[in-house]
Amino acid sequence: MLTRATINDGLVSSKTMVYLYVRISFDSKVMGKRLGRIWRIFAWLLPSYKMRSAFVRLSGVKVGSGVFIGSLVMFDSEYPELIEIEDEVSIALGSIIIAHSAGSPFQARLKLFSSAPEKVVLKRGCWIGAGAIILPGTTVGEAAIVAAGSVVNQDVPPYTVVAGNPARPVRKLETRTRP
Repeated sequence: MLTRATINDGLVSSKTMVYLYVRISFDSKVMGKRLGRIWRIFAWLLPSYKMRSAFVRLSGVKVGSGVFIGSLVMFDSEYPELIEIEDEVSIALGSIIIAHSAGSPFQARLKLFSSAPEKVVLKRGCWIGAGAIILPGTTVGEAAIVAAGSVVNQDVPPYTVVAGNPARPVRKLETRTRP
């Protein structure tokens, strides 16, 4: 058992203590969510996109390698584990990605609106424009582009540009190989 004496005597490294703190915190579902929210707040404010990616990953979102996350990007705070961001994705500033949409307590009581949390997937190389909103249950295809301010409420095919509210296909992208 770790005691304050063993920690103060230097028998346990600070790196180990941080690992244990994070590990214990994530074992408890409630503390894990609270800690995840703290990581998301840090990610929201950090100046480096690499640091933002690391803190978003710590919050529970599945983040691939080479991901760019712009400033002030918001991720679902209740179900971050349902958000998956594959490699080389770019998310511009002010975008919102949510995995659940619950009505008000009034609507729930009257059973006017109910919706279960759904997975959101951003496939390899896609680009989410500034201020775009990605709604629950959607997949943005490989190398697809979501224009700034768009609201994505259904799947976006690979190599497609979508724009508007709701997002509609604008054009198909042609792949060009370099000589």
